[in-house]
Amino acid sequence: MRISRVLAAGYVVLSGIDTWLAGSTTPRAVAARRLTKSALMPTLAAATATARPNPPRALLAAQGFSWGGDLALLGSSETAFLAGAGSFGVGHVGYLTLWRSLRDRSASLWSHPSTKVLVGSTLAAAPVIAWAAAKQNPVLAGPVAAYAVGLTAVAAQACALDESVDPVARRMIAAGALSFLASDTILGANMFVLPEKSALAERAVMATYTAAQGLLAAGALRATN
Repeated sequence: MRISRVLAAGYVVLSGIDTWLAGSTTPRAVAARRLTKSALMPTLAAATATARPNPPRALLAAQGFSWGGDLALLGSSETAFLAGAGSFGVGHVGYLTLWRSLRDRSASLWSHPSTKVLVGSTLAAAPVIAWAAAKQNPVLAGPVAAYAVGLTAVAAQACALDESVDPVARRMIAAGALSFLASDTILGANMFVLPEKSALAERAVMATYTAAQGLLAAGALRATN
């Protein structure tokens, strides 16, 4: 447990450093980010694996594929973007599997108010980002739209957990899922909608992303303990 806490603290420190570096384009900052961003998910996964015996395999799988997405997105090409989106998409299947096992099955998912809000926000934002991506390359439109739909499904499941699940864990998981959705929405807008990339947006992407991963890990461990 002590090792897990040290690793979790290391993840928080790395998150802060990487978030700051994300807003800089100097050669030193770019080189340093190859270390900090690459170390984020392995550090969090190690904290997860040492937190208690038999942590959820779906959670570790989600973290592993998220790491693959982080590594791919260190590149700047469209191929790197598609590889990163694909790896994150597989990672979200891990999260979705975990949230489904904890979901409130007494009512349909659509009956939860959060689902309607999430679907409405996706219908408002995703087509705009997909259209903007298509202007850069028509091949990007489909994957961008599909990823947005998948991420919304994961967030909807995360916000509809059974009331028997620890309430603190429910709030952490919901906050993490919404932070993930916010992070990827900002990322899409910064890549495809804004006239030029914003350093502030880059930092916002990493701040919300690292917070999301940390909250999801902590919430999942608490919910399945």
